[in-house]
Amino acid sequence: MPWIVSVTLTIALPLVAVYAYLGRKFYFALTHLRRMKRRRAARLIVAVILSLNLFPILLLASYVLIGRSASVLYSGERLILDLCFVYPFWFSLVIATELSIILLFSDIAKLVLLPLYRIYRATWRRLEATGIFLAGLLVSIYCIVVISLNTWSIRVTRHEIPLPESARALHGLRIALIADVQGDWRTTPDRIRSFVKIINEERADMVLFAGDLISSGTRHIASTAGILRSIHAPLGTIAAVGDHDIFSGKQLVWERLTEAGFHLVEDSTISMTLREIDVSLTVLTHTYRQKTTPARLQAIRDQLDGSYKILLVHQPANPVLEYAAEAGYDLLVAGHTHGGGIAVGIPGIKLLAPAHFESRFVSGMHHWNNMHVVVTNGLGFTLAPIRFHAPAEITLLELKRPMDTDGSPI
Repeated sequence: MPWIVSVTLTIALPLVAVYAYLGRKFYFALTHLRRMKRRRAARLIVAVILSLNLFPILLLASYVLIGRSASVLYSGERLILDLCFVYPFWFSLVIATELSIILLFSDIAKLVLLPLYRIYRATWRRLEATGIFLAGLLVSIYCIVVISLNTWSIRVTRHEIPLPESARALHGLRIALIADVQGDWRTTPDRIRSFVKIINEERADMVLFAGDLISSGTRHIASTAGILRSIHAPLGTIAAVGDHDIFSGKQLVWERLTEAGFHLVEDSTISMTLREIDVSLTVLTHTYRQKTTPARLQAIRDQLDGSYKILLVHQPANPVLEYAAEAGYDLLVAGHTHGGGIAVGIPGIKLLAPAHFESRFVSGMHHWNNMHVVVTNGLGFTLAPIRFHAPAEITLLELKRPMDTDGSPI
């Protein structure tokens, strides 16, 4: 069964629960505020829900009829299918989830204020029905705006990485971290060229690529790698292997990226001397299908001898984080998570995405066990062709030596 189909089936159960909850809410609102007949309200709600969820229905039906190639129909190659089915499904999924969270809080408030609710039942129900429509409108506007901004723009995120005293000479070294380019019909050559333009404008000394050149298949491998050839970095471009590189054909990805000037490494350490400082840059392959062995990790650990140690990996999985901290790495950089991709919840309070169940760190810079961890949101898409609370980004790291009490470098 194709990955996209299995994930769609996984999403189905919580999706049914969300729409069942919202269906009951809007049924109540229509029959109490609009005085709509119950049967008519029920039919209207079912029709709207079905129309917004035609994409997974058609995807599964296509899979039954024509097999694995069905997923290609909805990969972005046919714009009409995206506009009619794919984008309406993903936009409405985000809106429905966010709206359910808001309305759930109102239900909790109703339980807390149950004595008042019983006294002012008629007034409360009228206000509740109005609130459902108003919340639906405001949440829809918010979600559409945020999705549009996060999906079709790109940001440069900058982090200053404090250096240990032993590596203070690396002060000012700039590293660009990218991941999950995932060239396909949606992440087009023009969009990838815009990524490269931004990377070059930042004038990083080194570029680290945390894997996933393309989304699926082999069609976009050569063209995507060819565009990335234009990345300029005096100290080189170094890449790790990602999940989709393995799904699509690791050997071909390896060959094309090597031709583009990338140095690909698996489960090994590159030793280099930068500004008279010995730097150890370890690149691990940690994906769903391929993980390094404990014996290999121990061998890598035994050979680490740099004054500054960096680990580049695709997935910031918890076992990798624990290994890196125990081995004494100063900096771990990764991608894979897409910053959550679609992260639902209330900004500033709590956001949750499936990636949070895979890794301790999903986005941004963190200091953990004397090690700095940076996870970039990446650039392209995987299952969902949209982003929500997780904009595409290029991450720029600048190594900084310790500061004196007056703020000047020591």
